[in-house]
Amino acid sequence: MPSTQILLPVFVQIVLIFALLFWQGVLRGQSLRSGAVSLRNVALNEPNWPTKPTQVANNFNNQFQLPILFFVIVILSQVYSTTDWTMVGLAWVFVVSRIVHSYIHTSSNRFSLRFRAYTFGFLVLIVMWAVFAVKVFGVA
Repeated sequence: MPSTQILLPVFVQIVLIFALLFWQGVLRGQSLRSGAVSLRNVALNEPNWPTKPTQVANNFNNQFQLPILFFVIVILSQVYSTTDWTMVGLAWVFVVSRIVHSYIHTSSNRFSLRFRAYTFGFLVLIVMWAVFAVKVFGVA
């Protein structure tokens, strides 16, 4: 039964979040040790960090936007026993879209590509919620 299979993409999303948090800490520590920024200049004002730590921090913060709705739909899908292979497949597609978005955001940061990856994940999330609504409410 796919009810436990949907947890694997959830764990991959969680690993992505923890990896970004760890990477952010490493980059900020390096920035402080190298003198690229002083603690006094960043203690209350995030924009003073150099570009790379800011990119990673911004992407880490992005993981608490759409992914929150992903976590909620997975939980509700489990609670209402509506998890099936379609939902598992959509969960994987969503998580891959988040990985692609993170890669673009923390590397080239090309806005047009990043926007496409974000929008694609958003659309997948809408489909997940629609599939759930049809199953729970029987609307067609």
